[in-house]
Amino acid sequence: MSRLHPGDLVPLGVIGSLLRFIFDWTGHNRVAAIFSAVNESYWEQIKIAIWSVVLLQIVLFVGGGYQYASFIPAATIALLFLADQHPRHRVSSLYSPTAQ
Repeated sequence: MSRLHPGDLVPLGVIGSLLRFIFDWTGHNRVAAIFSAVNESYWEQIKIAIWSVVLLQIVLFVGGGYQYASFIPAATIALLFLADQHPRHRVSSLYSPTAQ
């Protein structure tokens, strides 16, 4: 498996942009709501990011990531940290000595 190049991240932006509008384009289809944004909430933005990254991880796994024993644990940790990016909702801030 080759290294991830910045150009490989372009599909993340394209997929994320498409996921932002698919719910409206499908006439508010309930299945589309699982993968795309329904409103502008924090959760919906994270949902777009997570599904985009999951798709990229599947492509990387099929493209050779399966050869590495650490691929699935690393991909799982990446998804957990992706969902932990909002400063007011960080799980990691609960265990910080400066947490309020």
